[in-house]
Amino acid sequence: MRLVAAVALVLALVGCTGDGSDDQGRPQKVDRSRLLALADLPKGFDVAPFEVAAPAGDTSEACMAVADVAVPSSDAPGLKVSFAQGTSGPFVTEALRSAEDPAEILDDLDEALDDCTSIDLDEGAAQQVYTVERVDVKDHGEEAIAMKLSATLRGTPFTSTTVVVREGSWVTAVSLAGSEDRTMEGSTFDDVIDKAVERLAGTAA
Repeated sequence: MRLVAAVALVLALVGCTGDGSDDQGRPQKVDRSRLLALADLPKGFDVAPFEVAAPAGDTSEACMAVADVAVPSSDAPGLKVSFAQGTSGPFVTEALRSAEDPAEILDDLDEALDDCTSIDLDEGAAQQVYTVERVDVKDHGEEAIAMKLSATLRGTPFTSTTVVVREGSWVTAVSLAGSEDRTMEGSTFDDVIDKAVERLAGTAA
């Protein structure tokens, strides 16, 4: 059975449907060609519904900054896409924005990860606690930062790893989520992130 929370947690950084700015301050429209496409994912992935879970009302300021990356509100503007490899995952989601000061977005997340160790998420009628930790990440784009959310769902260990990458005026967050006993088949998460960065730079084949 597909875990609803898997799709919820894989959601990433709030995007922008309007204009951003390039490095010279000129408007830079965000278009869907900059997002991952199904062809960028390994065989067996399909486009999946985009759903969210909400942080609990008493979430700290630092953890809200983390939640803005992991679980943006359902009405937040942005360009987002979600994929699933089978009904039980793993799940891949990307969200993209163009920012006037993209480095500040990563700086804020970096600071928040020093103070946030867990997040309570409202999932339907229940709350689920997810531990939050910073994780090492390979070099991607001009700057990258990564975090992992973990919980036990219905007795099964579940993780969601989100890598946030800055490339020029673009910021993208790519997430891989699913039960720990399921791995991506046919590719690696780093390969997917590399493809996302190629699309940001406009160099994807």
